[in-house]
Amino acid sequence: MKKNRIPILLAGVLTLCLAACHKDGEGDDGPDEILLGGFRLRSQSIPQINGAAFTIDPQTGDICNPDSLAYGTKTEGKACCIFTTNGTDIRVRQAATGGDFLPWKPADSIDISQPVDFLITAGKRQKTYTVRINVHTVSENAIDWEQATSDLYGIGGTNLQYQGLVSVKDGAETKYVMFTADASAQTQIAFWCHPDLNRCEAIGNVTFNPDLGNVDWGQLVFFNGVLVVGTYDNLQGIAYRAAPPAYTTWTGITPNTYIHSILGVVNKSDDKKSYLAAIGKKEGKYVFMRTSDLENWETGDEVDQDNFPMGGGFARLSYENMYHPYLLLAGGSNLEGTKFLNTVWNTTDGLNWVRYESPQPPFREGMAGGCLAECDGIFYLTGGMNYAGETAKEIIRSVDHGLTWQRADESMLFPAEYAARAYSSAFVTPENELYIFSGKESAASPCLDEVWKGKITRNY
Repeated sequence: MKKNRIPILLAGVLTLCLAACHKDGEGDDGPDEILLGGFRLRSQSIPQINGAAFTIDPQTGDICNPDSLAYGTKTEGKACCIFTTNGTDIRVRQAATGGDFLPWKPADSIDISQPVDFLITAGKRQKTYTVRINVHTVSENAIDWEQATSDLYGIGGTNLQYQGLVSVKDGAETKYVMFTADASAQTQIAFWCHPDLNRCEAIGNVTFNPDLGNVDWGQLVFFNGVLVVGTYDNLQGIAYRAAPPAYTTWTGITPNTYIHSILGVVNKSDDKKSYLAAIGKKEGKYVFMRTSDLENWETGDEVDQDNFPMGGGFARLSYENMYHPYLLLAGGSNLEGTKFLNTVWNTTDGLNWVRYESPQPPFREGMAGGCLAECDGIFYLTGGMNYAGETAKEIIRSVDHGLTWQRADESMLFPAEYAARAYSSAFVTPENELYIFSGKESAASPCLDEVWKGKITRNY
């Protein structure tokens, strides 16, 4: 959505510096050019215009504020126009009252709800000036949505189902790896997926050791140059990793450590290390764990099994605030899967976790399967599924790094054709475009064969 601006014509009582006689060099026809300068507006009913700066185009006679007033500014009311001119007679034409140009005096009241033109005369010369007030036609924070593709899996084959997406660093370039499965879920296929979706390149079939467990792509992360993913059953407490360039061969890790689930990544903490955060099992208890090298693991406190999303399904975001890294989790299910959570947890080191006690939690009720993205310090939380299996299409924002959450206004909402969904993947490009990949309309439904793109507009 472009930042279109609505021209609204304003006028009012003028304070003038009029030339009483011809200046040197002016003939009977008047000055060579009728000039107007120092334009300002003053209004009690529209205080937003009092500090606005205006530019004047001497060729066209247009007067406008190049920095638009905020979206939603009401312009009904009256205003004083203050400027200087070398003209000797001023007439006004108001669309609100109709008619032609009429004589105008500084004490006259002007209806500014409709266009107003000023006709300035000096000698035999005349010039019309028009005042236009620019107002943003989009919210100061808006998202313009469009469907980027409705044939996501057809790019690489038929009967494919979306499994997961993660961004990886290839030198200075950021790429996106998408994993899919065929209808029987027996064959996993990986693709390079470019943000503009102009091309997706099949990497190849993905191979696993079938003895290690069922992969949970919701736990997929990129850590220290490799991909890491957890498993569904965790009977053996083993996770997988895959190395570049293909990321197609996965091998088990942590043979001496029981890993229940992969939580996410804290990038470059105070000790200049990145940490992979996880939940493990030690002496029969579930505890927080972290590693900086996938070999040596540190353990922390015991996990709150009823209020921490041990059952998965949480929305996850790694971010930085004031030069410190964080990992945030929102929603998800408890260990037994008996309830969905409406909680937010945060860590700065992958080992010590804090639960945010907020009067404005992210969801209306406990949800799983939401997805999180960040743009310019604002968090966007979309989708999710409640315990009854009903999916959502809300967009929820946090401007304070997850402490409080608010529903987005109508300028950000998804269009009617966007289906409510859960278990999507999201990322934001450097161009402030938010991509949402696939998702499920219900727990039993197949993955959606589409990608949506939202252009985020922020005005400062």
